[in-house]
Amino acid sequence: MKVSHLIKSKRKELGYSVKYVAEKLLENGIDVSEKTIYGWESGHRQPDADTFMTLCGIYQITNLSDEISVFNNAVAFTDTEQNHIKKYRALDEHGKILVDNVLDLEHKRVTSEQNKTFVVDIAARGGRKQVTLSEEGYKSLMADIEKGLNSEFPDIFDIREEK
Repeated sequence: MKVSHLIKSKRKELGYSVKYVAEKLLENGIDVSEKTIYGWESGHRQPDADTFMTLCGIYQITNLSDEISVFNNAVAFTDTEQNHIKKYRALDEHGKILVDNVLDLEHKRVTSEQNKTFVVDIAARGGRKQVTLSEEGYKSLMADIEKGLNSEFPDIFDIREEK
């Protein structure tokens, strides 16, 4: 990842002008010209560590590791994917478990072969029960849940293909 790509893309993403960034840097005690900022963005120069950290604050970069991984991936995340990741990280453990299980369910549904059966662990009102469903039964259950016909559907905690 190049610092130049990161700071230029974040500035543009936020709709900041180079003049605005220079003013914000000056407010933080860093006096640089617009030409210097253009030099950083073109890769001809690099800001020192303190200036870079100040830029991260201006550009609302709270997790540099995430920003680096986005630039290093061969396929960039879409805005929707980035929003999903942010929402996921804000969840508590229970929410993450539910999302993980729904994602696993959907991944298995999409990638499964025809006529496989699925073992579904269902938890409701303090009890837990395993149910074996055909692919058609599974699709029917998911369709009913999506329709919201019964607001008391239990949380689905685990699903695995039965061989």
